[in-house]
Amino acid sequence: MHPILFKFGSLTISSYSFITAFGFLLAVFIAILRARKVGIPIRNVIDLSLYVLISGFLGARLFHKFQHISSYNSISDFLNIWKGGFAYYGGFVFA
Repeated sequence: MHPILFKFGSLTISSYSFITAFGFLLAVFIAILRARKVGIPIRNVIDLSLYVLISGFLGARLFHKFQHISSYNSISDFLNIWKGGFAYYGGFVFA
């Protein structure tokens, strides 16, 4: 598998990011289809999906940060969110 799928100027899309986003969108689509069958408002599914997305990202990021806390020299290094790293199990726990 190629680690980088696309590169548009300074925007780089990795295989992991693409597959994760595709999987999330597919899950939301399936949830909407199932919600229609049982009469759950689609707005509720979309709202819940956004909550899961945000909490999953926060959890994955926090777990990664705390797992590698010894590699940060200062609090500003710890707070740099643009320097990559996610722990999938943190996203699973927080979602």
